[in-house]
Amino acid sequence: MGYELIFHLPYKACLHFIKITVQEMYRYKATCSLSVLCEQKGI
Repeated sequence: MGYELIFHLPYKACLHFIKITVQEMYRYKATCSLSVLCEQKGI
């Protein structure tokens, strides 16, 4: 039980961090794409 807890907590924290990082990357990518589109259309 104790060993499982020690293993699972960092693992879950790591997964959570990866999830946040991926979301941030997508958000950045979307913002970047939008600004490029706006520049091309001259908005």
